[in-house]
Amino acid sequence: MKSIDISKFLKIKHKTLELEGKWRDTLGDISPTCQMLIYGKNGSGKTEFAMQLAKELSKHGRVEYVSYEQGWSKSLSNSGKRNFDESYRGKVKMNNPNSERDPNKSSVEELNEAMGKRKSARFWIIDSCDVCGMNRHDYEYLKKKYNNKMMIWLSYEAANEPKTSLAKHIAGDGDIKIRVQKFIATTASPHGKNRYEGGGYGQKDYIVYEERAKQLNKLYEDWAVPETVTRGKKQTKRPVKKKKQI
Repeated sequence: MKSIDISKFLKIKHKTLELEGKWRDTLGDISPTCQMLIYGKNGSGKTEFAMQLAKELSKHGRVEYVSYEQGWSKSLSNSGKRNFDESYRGKVKMNNPNSERDPNKSSVEELNEAMGKRKSARFWIIDSCDVCGMNRHDYEYLKKKYNNKMMIWLSYEAANEPKTSLAKHIAGDGDIKIRVQKFIATTASPHGKNRYEGGGYGQKDYIVYEERAKQLNKLYEDWAVPETVTRGKKQTKRPVKKKKQI
Protein backbone atom coordinates (compact mmCIF):
# COMPACT_ATOMS: atom_id res chain seq x y z
CA MET A 1 0.00 0.00 0.00
CA LYS A 2 1.34 3.41 -0.96
CA SER A 3 0.06 6.96 -0.55
CA ILE A 4 1.09 10.10 -2.43
CA ASP A 5 0.27 13.75 -1.94
CA ILE A 6 -2.65 15.14 -3.93
CA SER A 7 -0.29 17.53 -5.73
CA LYS A 8 1.63 14.56 -7.16
CA PHE A 9 -1.56 12.66 -7.87
CA LEU A 10 -2.86 15.50 -10.04
CA LYS A 11 0.33 15.45 -12.12
CA ILE A 12 0.03 11.78 -13.10
CA LYS A 13 -0.23 11.45 -16.88
CA HIS A 14 -2.18 8.65 -18.52
CA LYS A 15 -1.79 7.35 -22.06
CA THR A 16 -4.81 7.70 -24.32
CA LEU A 17 -5.66 6.70 -27.86
CA GLU A 18 -5.86 9.67 -30.17
CA LEU A 19 -9.31 8.94 -31.54
CA GLU A 20 -10.79 11.49 -33.90
CA GLY A 21 -14.19 12.62 -35.15
CA LYS A 22 -17.24 10.55 -34.27
CA TRP A 23 -15.19 7.94 -32.40
CA ARG A 24 -13.84 10.50 -29.96
CA ASP A 25 -17.32 12.01 -29.69
CA THR A 26 -18.70 8.61 -28.65
CA LEU A 27 -15.85 7.03 -26.65
CA GLY A 28 -13.82 10.02 -25.47
CA ASP A 29 -10.09 9.91 -24.70
CA ILE A 30 -9.94 6.21 -23.89
CA SER A 31 -7.07 4.25 -22.44
CA PRO A 32 -5.35 1.82 -24.84
CA THR A 33 -5.80 -0.88 -22.18
CA CYS A 34 -9.43 -0.33 -21.25
CA GLN A 35 -12.06 -3.07 -20.93
CA MET A 36 -15.20 -2.67 -23.02
CA LEU A 37 -18.53 -4.45 -23.40
CA ILE A 38 -20.76 -4.13 -26.47
CA TYR A 39 -24.22 -5.65 -26.09
CA GLY A 40 -27.56 -5.71 -27.85
CA LYS A 41 -30.29 -7.91 -29.26
CA ASN A 42 -29.80 -10.17 -32.23
CA GLY A 43 -29.82 -8.04 -35.39
CA SER A 44 -29.30 -4.77 -33.51
CA GLY A 45 -26.01 -3.95 -35.26
CA LYS A 46 -23.53 -4.84 -32.51
CA THR A 47 -21.33 -6.99 -34.76
CA GLU A 48 -21.28 -4.27 -37.42
CA PHE A 49 -20.36 -1.74 -34.74
CA ALA A 50 -17.56 -4.02 -33.50
CA MET A 51 -16.18 -4.36 -37.04
CA GLN A 52 -16.23 -0.58 -37.50
CA LEU A 53 -14.48 -0.20 -34.16
CA ALA A 54 -11.86 -2.75 -35.25
CA LYS A 55 -11.24 -0.64 -38.35
CA GLU A 56 -10.71 2.48 -36.23
CA LEU A 57 -8.47 0.73 -33.70
CA SER A 58 -6.29 -0.68 -36.50
CA LYS A 59 -4.92 2.85 -36.90
CA HIS A 60 -3.30 2.42 -33.48
CA GLY A 61 -2.14 -1.20 -33.55
CA ARG A 62 -2.99 -4.70 -34.69
CA VAL A 63 -6.49 -6.01 -34.01
CA GLU A 64 -7.61 -9.63 -33.60
CA TYR A 65 -11.32 -10.45 -33.88
CA VAL A 66 -12.04 -13.77 -32.14
CA SER A 67 -15.32 -15.08 -33.54
CA TYR A 68 -16.57 -17.83 -31.24
CA GLU A 69 -20.13 -17.29 -32.36
CA GLN A 70 -19.99 -16.97 -36.14
CA GLY A 71 -16.59 -18.35 -37.04
CA TRP A 72 -15.88 -17.38 -40.63
CA SER A 73 -19.56 -17.27 -41.57
CA LYS A 74 -20.99 -15.55 -44.64
CA SER A 75 -22.70 -12.84 -42.57
CA LEU A 76 -19.45 -11.96 -40.81
CA SER A 77 -17.63 -12.05 -44.14
CA ASN A 78 -20.18 -9.61 -45.57
CA SER A 79 -19.59 -7.28 -42.65
CA GLY A 80 -15.86 -7.53 -43.26
CA LYS A 81 -16.30 -6.63 -46.92
CA ARG A 82 -18.34 -3.56 -45.98
CA ASN A 83 -15.60 -2.27 -43.70
CA PHE A 84 -12.22 -3.51 -44.95
CA ASP A 85 -10.15 -3.91 -48.09
CA GLU A 86 -6.67 -5.18 -48.97
CA SER A 87 -5.06 -2.12 -47.39
CA TYR A 88 -5.82 -3.64 -43.96
CA ARG A 89 -3.64 -6.69 -44.62
CA GLY A 90 -1.50 -7.32 -41.52
CA LYS A 91 -3.52 -4.87 -39.43
CA VAL A 92 -6.62 -6.96 -38.67
CA LYS A 93 -6.90 -10.73 -38.17
CA MET A 94 -10.07 -12.82 -38.07
CA ASN A 95 -9.69 -15.71 -35.64
CA ASN A 96 -12.01 -18.74 -35.84
CA PRO A 97 -11.39 -20.54 -32.52
CA ASN A 98 -13.66 -23.41 -33.59
CA SER A 99 -11.32 -24.29 -36.46
CA GLU A 100 -8.59 -26.81 -35.59
CA ARG A 101 -9.50 -26.58 -31.93
CA ASP A 102 -7.59 -28.67 -29.40
CA PRO A 103 -10.22 -30.73 -27.52
CA ASN A 104 -7.87 -31.05 -24.56
CA LYS A 105 -7.70 -27.29 -23.96
CA SER A 106 -10.32 -24.95 -22.58
CA SER A 107 -11.37 -21.72 -24.28
CA VAL A 108 -9.38 -19.59 -21.86
CA GLU A 109 -6.27 -21.76 -22.32
CA GLU A 110 -6.38 -21.36 -26.10
CA LEU A 111 -7.08 -17.63 -25.91
CA ASN A 112 -4.28 -17.23 -23.39
CA GLU A 113 -1.87 -18.91 -25.82
CA ALA A 114 -2.96 -16.67 -28.68
CA MET A 115 -2.69 -13.47 -26.64
CA GLY A 116 0.67 -14.53 -25.23
CA LYS A 117 2.37 -14.98 -28.59
CA ARG A 118 5.24 -12.67 -29.48
CA LYS A 119 3.95 -9.60 -31.31
CA SER A 120 0.33 -10.55 -30.72
CA ALA A 121 -2.40 -8.00 -31.35
CA ARG A 122 -2.80 -4.92 -29.19
CA PHE A 123 -6.61 -5.00 -29.36
CA TRP A 124 -8.75 -8.14 -28.87
CA ILE A 125 -12.43 -8.42 -29.74
CA ILE A 126 -14.14 -11.49 -28.25
CA ASP A 127 -17.46 -12.43 -29.87
CA SER A 128 -19.21 -13.38 -27.71
CA CYS A 129 -19.65 -13.84 -23.96
CA ASP A 130 -22.65 -16.08 -24.65
CA VAL A 131 -20.75 -18.87 -26.43
CA CYS A 132 -17.04 -18.40 -25.62
CA GLY A 133 -17.15 -20.90 -22.74
CA MET A 134 -15.44 -18.59 -20.26
CA ASN A 135 -16.47 -17.20 -16.87
CA ARG A 136 -15.67 -14.15 -14.74
CA HIS A 137 -12.55 -15.80 -13.28
CA ASP A 138 -11.19 -16.39 -16.79
CA TYR A 139 -11.88 -12.74 -17.62
CA GLU A 140 -10.09 -11.54 -14.49
CA TYR A 141 -7.14 -13.80 -15.27
CA LEU A 142 -6.78 -12.46 -18.83
CA LYS A 143 -7.29 -8.86 -17.76
CA LYS A 144 -4.58 -9.10 -15.12
CA LYS A 145 -2.09 -11.02 -17.26
CA TYR A 146 -2.53 -8.87 -20.37
CA ASN A 147 -2.90 -5.47 -18.74
CA ASN A 148 -1.09 -3.94 -21.71
CA LYS A 149 -3.90 -4.88 -24.12
CA MET A 150 -7.48 -3.79 -24.72
CA MET A 151 -10.22 -6.40 -24.58
CA ILE A 152 -13.64 -5.79 -26.12
CA TRP A 153 -16.38 -8.31 -25.38
CA LEU A 154 -19.69 -8.76 -27.20
CA SER A 155 -22.89 -10.00 -25.61
CA TYR A 156 -26.58 -10.49 -26.23
CA GLU A 157 -29.03 -8.58 -24.08
CA ALA A 158 -31.99 -9.64 -21.96
CA ALA A 159 -34.39 -7.21 -20.25
CA ASN A 160 -32.31 -4.25 -21.50
CA GLU A 161 -29.11 -5.51 -19.86
CA PRO A 162 -26.25 -7.89 -20.79
CA LYS A 163 -27.53 -11.47 -20.81
CA THR A 164 -24.91 -13.72 -19.20
CA SER A 165 -23.24 -13.57 -15.80
CA LEU A 166 -19.88 -13.04 -17.53
CA ALA A 167 -21.21 -10.09 -19.53
CA LYS A 168 -22.82 -8.58 -16.44
CA HIS A 169 -19.53 -8.83 -14.58
CA ILE A 170 -17.62 -7.13 -17.43
CA ALA A 171 -20.30 -4.42 -17.58
CA GLY A 172 -19.73 -3.63 -13.92
CA ASP A 173 -15.96 -4.04 -13.86
CA GLY A 174 -15.09 -2.59 -17.26
CA ASP A 175 -14.58 1.01 -18.32
CA ILE A 176 -17.09 1.26 -21.17
CA LYS A 177 -20.48 -0.37 -21.62
CA ILE A 178 -22.11 0.20 -24.99
CA ARG A 179 -25.66 -0.76 -25.86
CA VAL A 180 -26.48 -1.11 -29.57
CA GLN A 181 -30.16 -0.76 -30.36
CA LYS A 182 -31.64 -0.43 -33.85
CA PHE A 183 -28.21 0.38 -35.31
CA ILE A 184 -27.51 3.22 -32.86
CA ALA A 185 -24.79 2.68 -30.23
CA THR A 186 -24.88 4.59 -26.96
CA THR A 187 -22.94 4.79 -23.71
CA ALA A 188 -25.68 6.84 -22.03
CA SER A 189 -27.09 5.72 -18.70
CA PRO A 190 -29.00 3.83 -17.47
CA HIS A 191 -28.06 1.09 -19.94
CA GLY A 192 -24.56 2.31 -20.85
CA LYS A 193 -21.42 3.56 -19.10
CA ASN A 194 -18.32 5.54 -20.03
CA ARG A 195 -15.55 6.32 -17.55
CA TYR A 196 -13.77 8.42 -20.17
CA GLU A 197 -16.59 10.88 -20.72
CA GLY A 198 -15.50 14.48 -20.25
CA GLY A 199 -14.31 17.64 -21.92
CA GLY A 200 -17.20 17.48 -24.35
CA TYR A 201 -16.23 14.01 -25.59
CA GLY A 202 -17.57 10.52 -24.96
CA GLN A 203 -21.16 11.74 -24.84
CA LYS A 204 -22.67 11.26 -28.28
CA ASP A 205 -24.44 8.29 -29.79
CA TYR A 206 -22.92 6.53 -32.79
CA ILE A 207 -24.89 5.74 -35.92
CA VAL A 208 -23.79 2.26 -36.98
CA TYR A 209 -25.67 2.02 -40.27
CA GLU A 210 -27.58 5.14 -41.25
CA GLU A 211 -29.98 3.54 -43.72
CA ARG A 212 -31.12 0.85 -41.26
CA ALA A 213 -31.22 3.36 -38.39
CA LYS A 214 -33.63 5.50 -40.43
CA GLN A 215 -35.81 2.49 -41.23
CA LEU A 216 -36.02 1.24 -37.65
CA ASN A 217 -36.21 4.54 -35.76
CA LYS A 218 -39.39 6.34 -36.79
CA LEU A 219 -38.32 9.66 -35.26
CA TYR A 220 -34.93 9.68 -36.99
CA GLU A 221 -35.86 12.29 -39.62
CA ASP A 222 -37.71 14.62 -37.26
CA TRP A 223 -35.28 14.54 -34.36
CA ALA A 224 -31.57 15.34 -34.18
CA VAL A 225 -29.71 12.09 -33.51
CA PRO A 226 -27.71 12.24 -31.40
CA GLU A 227 -27.37 15.22 -29.08
CA THR A 228 -26.47 15.30 -25.42
CA VAL A 229 -28.83 16.66 -22.81
CA THR A 230 -27.18 17.86 -19.62
CA ARG A 231 -29.09 17.40 -16.39
CA GLY A 232 -27.17 18.66 -13.38
CA LYS A 233 -24.02 16.66 -12.96
CA LYS A 234 -25.27 13.73 -15.02
CA GLN A 235 -25.04 13.45 -18.78
CA THR A 236 -28.03 11.71 -20.32
CA LYS A 237 -29.03 11.35 -23.91
CA ARG A 238 -32.36 11.70 -25.60
CA PRO A 239 -33.32 13.02 -29.04
CA VAL A 240 -33.50 16.79 -29.22
CA LYS A 241 -36.12 18.10 -31.62
CA LYS A 242 -34.83 20.21 -34.48
CA LYS A 243 -36.02 23.79 -34.75
CA LYS A 244 -38.20 24.52 -37.74
CA GLN A 245 -36.66 26.81 -40.28
CA ILE A 246 -38.65 29.96 -41.03
